[in-house]
Amino acid sequence: WPNASLAARLQDDEEWPVRVAAAEALAAAAAGVGSAGAAGAAGVAATSAAAEIADAHGAAIAAGLQDEHEDVRRAASEAAAALGAPGADLAAPLLTADGPEVRAVAARVLSRLAARGRAE
Repeated sequence: WPNASLAARLQDDEEWPVRVAAAEALAAAAAGVGSAGAAGAAGVAATSAAAEIADAHGAAIAAGLQDEHEDVRRAASEAAAALGAPGADLAAPLLTADGPEVRAVAARVLSRLAARGRAE
């Protein structure tokens, strides 16, 4: 799974381009676990892998969803959406965040997941 340093960079690096790159790397790793909508054992394995990534790096992804820079929020939303249901669990509480930009990112994640669910 993704290196813990990616999560640390996303959560703590002072430079926003580094946080964007870390979020994009986590999104790629999450997308690489495959579709949680896959049939049978493959679907179960993908769902389990996504849950493991969310458990290990969910706090960093959630922090990225709330970042002050739009590009970081966008990249973190890609990571959350790639996780499927675990990503929804990260985004849903942010629908009541103070900042409208954070609420909008959370809504985008949930909307993408709902659209993907309808397509499957």
